[in-house]
Amino acid sequence: MKEKKDNIFNKIFAKAKENIPHTIAIVVTVIVGLALAVYLLLYFQEMKRVQSSVNDLKALKEEIIKNSELTPQPAIVTLTPVPENKDIVTPLPTITEAVNEVSDNNAKNDVSEIVAEVTVTAAPVITPTPVPTGLVMTAEGKGLYDINPDYIGWLKIEDTVIDYPVVMEKAEDKTYYLKHWFDGSSNKNGTLYSLPQCEPGVGYAYNDYEDGVRPTTNILIFGHHQYSGKMFGTLYKYLEQDFYEKHKIISFNAAYEERTYEVVSVFRSHVFNQNESAFRYYYFFDAENEAKFNYWMENIKEKNEIKNDFDAQYGDEFLTLSTCHDTDETGKVCDNGRLAVVCKRIR
Repeated sequence: MKEKKDNIFNKIFAKAKENIPHTIAIVVTVIVGLALAVYLLLYFQEMKRVQSSVNDLKALKEEIIKNSELTPQPAIVTLTPVPENKDIVTPLPTITEAVNEVSDNNAKNDVSEIVAEVTVTAAPVITPTPVPTGLVMTAEGKGLYDINPDYIGWLKIEDTVIDYPVVMEKAEDKTYYLKHWFDGSSNKNGTLYSLPQCEPGVGYAYNDYEDGVRPTTNILIFGHHQYSGKMFGTLYKYLEQDFYEKHKIISFNAAYEERTYEVVSVFRSHVFNQNESAFRYYYFFDAENEAKFNYWMENIKEKNEIKNDFDAQYGDEFLTLSTCHDTDETGKVCDNGRLAVVCKRIR
């Protein structure tokens, strides 16, 4: 009986020995599978958190805009001239005194109703209503600037995921916004950002930035090419003529004014070595003279990979969206390829 049991154990052991490689393979597969499952779980949790942060900021922006539309605007009080009455000798109350008197008597809050009850019986001195002076941010700009003083504008391309705030690169940490979201939280998607050499502009184009600061010729905005499609992950689609035709117009609402641009040139490039002679679009910020502007125009036209016909004049403003790309201008796969989408301001 003992010998029979030994034979059984020997057969089991021999069988198990033969299956060791198979068993190890199963164990390794299970471990790898579990590790991958944990990684994917953490990844999707992080993406959910990141998207939640983006959605929260967008919702806050819409709330700021909504509240600004509901906020009553200051009433402008104007006076209508009446025929001069020389018999009136009693000094007239000032408009402020009259308004205050009516307000005290009737406890009215509507300025238009108060002014309607002010009776002027003699010809006052008529002066033009002063035009408001000073530089005032838009409600959206002020609200977002208060959250993050690095804020310079909001970039949006209709029918795409590109609907994000844009910040200025931090002088003390140039890589900060490569790994942080607008609110300062850690975020692998980063935040769209510009460079200190790019002046976003202070003031308004309609009065030629009087009392403000004119934007530089070219405002560069950088963003990650995320394979998830986030940030500038879909910017490569501009290389497709059909996509370009349907998404020519983009908006960049600066802190002081809303701006609209038209995509005019799309091309691939790469980060050149220091000793290479080449057109480095990522170093072009301002055209101090017409010759530099012409150099810019010649290159963005020559390198343009989409079919269109555009022109620009010295003094026009541009916005260039830049991200990483897996090929360079020759179509060669490389690690330092870049994609540039150049937009001309149209209003």
